[in-house]
Amino acid sequence: MFNQGHALIIGVGDNRYEVRLRAPITAVDAQAVADVLRDQRYAG
Repeated sequence: MFNQGHALIIGVGDNRYEVRLRAPITAVDAQAVADVLRDQRYAG
């Protein structure tokens, strides 16, 4: 079993081509990925 690890999650906060993909949305997406990686049901 994998007991310990690290992940670097990068969310791009500025998208010059698509305004709707700017910081607030990417921050929420990055947090969602982090939550899944911490959840024992998915990544445990």
